[in-house]
Amino acid sequence: MAKQWIGKPVTLVGKVDKVINQSEFSLRSSDDQEVLVQLAKGTDSAQANIGKAVEVRGIAKDASTLASAQFTTYEADFDIQSYEQMLEYYHGMCRHLTEPAH
Repeated sequence: MAKQWIGKPVTLVGKVDKVINQSEFSLRSSDDQEVLVQLAKGTDSAQANIGKAVEVRGIAKDASTLASAQFTTYEADFDIQSYEQMLEYYHGMCRHLTEPAH
């Protein structure tokens, strides 16, 4: 995650790389970065199966840690590369909605 996101809410999609304990797992992002996911209190990593695609929402704690996170699992046939292409297209089309006015 870029430094500009530290302390801010972010959403990441990737595949579960390893489950560390009930409240933490590591995620491999589509750009091959490893991110430590620290789950919000009351959220359990039981559904975070290794190799499973997940969407994680939380606060960027540092460049490789997402804290106070919650997650949603995707079906086995979820295509992360197609998802990334869709996001690039969307951000290109909607750039005027997120950039500050001059």
